[in-house]
Amino acid sequence: MSKQNLFIPALGGLYEKLEPFALPLLRIIIGVIFFLHGFDKFQGFLADGNLDRFAGYVASEGFEPGYFWGWLTLLTEMVGGLMLALGLFTRLAAAFLTGMMIIIIIWFKSHEAFLGHKGGFEYEFVYALLAFTFL
Repeated sequence: MSKQNLFIPALGGLYEKLEPFALPLLRIIIGVIFFLHGFDKFQGFLADGNLDRFAGYVASEGFEPGYFWGWLTLLTEMVGGLMLALGLFTRLAAAFLTGMMIIIIIWFKSHEAFLGHKGGFEYEFVYALLAFTFL
């Protein structure tokens, strides 16, 4: 690592020691975020006893049958996130998660503004890019 490219050259030694942990830490954090997002849907499923509300929303957006796509979304987030966090079949999990986020951006969010306070898709875009990093 060349010191002239460092933001704070005096921390070059620390940067070198921490560099091997950057991508694994990012992979774990992103995987946990995806897992928790899917687990939240799963808890809603357990509380309601069914997936009607989420499946109805998915179906209303044109993804029929809603239950199939609802379950696929839930499992992609939970299983894909867990696999990404654990480093198991990382590229496969990253491919599914990236694809899911791209579909969400194009199908569900493309008609909205980019910024979140206007209902935008910048979070989905960042998650898609982060998942794509591990392809």
